[in-house]
Amino acid sequence: MKIRAIVIDDEPIARDVIKNYIQQVNSMELVGEFENAMDSLFFIKANPVDLVVRIPVCRHSAVY
Repeated sequence: MKIRAIVIDDEPIARDVIKNYIQQVNSMELVGEFENAMDSLFFIKANPVDLVVRIPVCRHSAVY
């Protein structure tokens, strides 16, 4: 049985990196991708998910 995963991130490139990784892991299955957590809630309520991959947004940057 594969681990059913979703990816949540507002950056398409970040989602692509995580999606590519999940697709290379034989024991995982990507079942959804979302731009924000609110959109993912509707999916999670209707579909079983084992893993949620969310990249936290850093509001404070050391780069000025």
